[in-house]
Amino acid sequence: MLDNNKVFMFSTVHNWLDTRILKKEYITLVNAGFEVSLFAVEDKKFNDISLYCKNNSCIKLFKQEEKKISRIKRWKTVYRAAIESNAKYYHFHDPELLYVAAKIKRKKKDAVIIYDMHELFPAYLKTKEWIPKYFRNILSWITEKIEKYFMKKCDGVIFAEKSYKKYYQKLKLASVDILNYPILDTNIINLDNQKKRKYNQRKNLIYVGDVTEDRNTLGMVHLVKQLEDLGVQVNLKIIGPNNLNREIQTQVNDFVNEHKLNEKIQFLGRLPYEEIWSHLREADLGLCMLLPIPNYTQSMATKIYEYMAIGLPVIASDFPLWRKLLCGEKQAGIVINPLNIKEASIKIGDLLLNQEKLETLSNNGTYLIKNEFNWQIEGNKLLMFYKSFY
Repeated sequence: MLDNNKVFMFSTVHNWLDTRILKKEYITLVNAGFEVSLFAVEDKKFNDISLYCKNNSCIKLFKQEEKKISRIKRWKTVYRAAIESNAKYYHFHDPELLYVAAKIKRKKKDAVIIYDMHELFPAYLKTKEWIPKYFRNILSWITEKIEKYFMKKCDGVIFAEKSYKKYYQKLKLASVDILNYPILDTNIINLDNQKKRKYNQRKNLIYVGDVTEDRNTLGMVHLVKQLEDLGVQVNLKIIGPNNLNREIQTQVNDFVNEHKLNEKIQFLGRLPYEEIWSHLREADLGLCMLLPIPNYTQSMATKIYEYMAIGLPVIASDFPLWRKLLCGEKQAGIVINPLNIKEASIKIGDLLLNQEKLETLSNNGTYLIKNEFNWQIEGNKLLMFYKSFY
């Protein structure tokens, strides 16, 4: 007999500290009275799960091994654990687990299988440099067919972006859009009592997210130099796991050393969720200058909402969705061409010298988060989606 009050949540790819998985969905379900078992990958530094294991909910961590064979071991481990569980809900976060989910459904006919789609995986494959160019389109096409076949074995799908569902309408699955809006945790963010920012001569820029080539890490480093050349003094903090390939990492290091930017640019790596907000409070602008690839142009970056929540004016790539959000009636930032850093630096430099505009953008951002874009709304949608399967 499956227990309607139990959830088996699993990922063999994501770090257990992933904000969407842990801070948003896991905690929302636990606080609503569900008993949640979460399987995810350990972090390199922070693995104290005790804070999150309460009321019969628990977290199990996979070792962070590099070998491909370890992924297969994880699939087997999570499958065995799922079969032993008497949970009603099996909520997974990786496309590679679709086959495992189908096997669980075969064994447990009454189980509710929920696929949480974080990205358009077939489109993502088209951007990967490690895949030969001539093979990317056909691999993407094959992957899409396989993904849709196994999704038919699921009971529901959660889309992290509204734009995703148009590609899956023919599947006729129960679905819901649950977007990555920020958590209004008054211990971290107090929208009614944001401190008045001190706009000093040297401005503080910040980026939070994966450190990769397509997130424009090299472009952000060049931006610091361009702004300095314009007479605008800045510091830059880059927070997030470093996944740069060796070639781009070398280019970044060489550029920083050549132009003596070591004291102006900090790579802080992955930090605990709460600690990130302390760095955001000290910043003047939040950067989201991602390169124009399909997965980015068709989705909203979580970091944009987080910048707005803390009152940071946003510098974002000029993608239609991002322009609509940031440059509407309540303007909360500006958009730039991420491929033209020199042009972008002029727009950003002008903004940094305009304190009145900075304060307006800051106030507009927090207003929008408080009234329209927050996790309380999305968390309620998650609970209603679960209840629809009672």
